[in-house]
Amino acid sequence: MRILLTGGTGYIGQYTRKFLKDNGHDVVITSRRIDGIVDGYPNKYLELLDTSSITNICKGFDVVIHMANLNELLVAEQPREALLANSYATRTLYLDATECNVKYFVYLSTFHVYGLDNGIIDESTKVNPRTDYALTHFFAEQYIKQLSVHSNCKVSIVRLTNGIGLPLNNIDKWYLVLNDFCKMAFLENRITMKSNGLPIRDFIAMKDVAKGILFIINHMQEQGDKYDVYNLSSQTVYNMRDLAYMVKECFHQKYNKDIELILPDVTEDQKRAIKPLLVNSNKLRKLGWIPEIKITDVIEEIFNGLELAMFKK
Repeated sequence: MRILLTGGTGYIGQYTRKFLKDNGHDVVITSRRIDGIVDGYPNKYLELLDTSSITNICKGFDVVIHMANLNELLVAEQPREALLANSYATRTLYLDATECNVKYFVYLSTFHVYGLDNGIIDESTKVNPRTDYALTHFFAEQYIKQLSVHSNCKVSIVRLTNGIGLPLNNIDKWYLVLNDFCKMAFLENRITMKSNGLPIRDFIAMKDVAKGILFIINHMQEQGDKYDVYNLSSQTVYNMRDLAYMVKECFHQKYNKDIELILPDVTEDQKRAIKPLLVNSNKLRKLGWIPEIKITDVIEEIFNGLELAMFKK
């Protein structure tokens, strides 16, 4: 297939473009850089706030995977621009895909649209976004759902949990919890946690995310509905303290060295007050997709990346 991947230079995009290419697909990415070759991939210029850059960008493609958006940090700083970039631009891109006879459109959304911090979530759970970031994704979903009724372009909405993996090509994602822990362990021989680290969350490897996206596209080709929604999760949950101990153990096994954990004290009452959040992805699993990458494999990959970065210096 010929695939247009928006946000192809981003954190998730870099994993996805490689997986698609490795599986024999013709991948063109978008970024705010000029048309040409970027990171070894054909690139089309796309600026979400510039409607003219979207016109005819989908021409000649079988599939559009839309990942480009303002992230949670930028949304907080620029709520107005985020609404236009994350929501209205998605509407414009889907309309362009329809006009350009694209067959399949995949939109990468977020589990945050559910607005829950505990309990069990599946695709039938009521949506109740509580942040501007979640709202921009929900509005984008609604635009696509509305427009898909009169379109021949099939749609899959993918609600992703917390993707984890080594930031590639200087992507600024070291503030994410697992990446931060690994970097502290590697550079400082300690992990310092400021919060109590008790909230329980789902983490899924980026390589499994990329695999899930291609799996969904293949399903759309074979028998997918005109519009569908899938949760993408590992269904294995950890709290931040669990992650810190896992990083410590992996560090010891890899380098035969111990690191110090500096964790706030917590009471039994605090522990009992925390309820896990499980994002159910059985809908996708029943079709045959299964995540395969262990969190310890991701940790080792991050350490390997840090080693390589130090070697290059």
